[in-house]
Amino acid sequence: MQALAKLIPVQAWQTIQQWEREGGTAPKRERLKAVAKALQTSERWLLFGDQDAKSVKHDKISPSEKRQLVQEAQQT
Repeated sequence: MQALAKLIPVQAWQTIQQWEREGGTAPKRERLKAVAKALQTSERWLLFGDQDAKSVKHDKISPSEKRQLVQEAQQT
């Protein structure tokens, strides 16, 4: 969450935590675009999990693989 917060950027990783929590808040449109770009997927996939959504080549990677990509991006 901390690495993704820095990639987007948001001020605190707790913002990401709120997005992931059931019943939590959702990112606004501009932040949603930044999240999709950071995770190398589409906004539609993030919103609906639609496997047929057009997105970049990494739209079908697992959540753990996405977390790893974020961690790797943070290290560079």
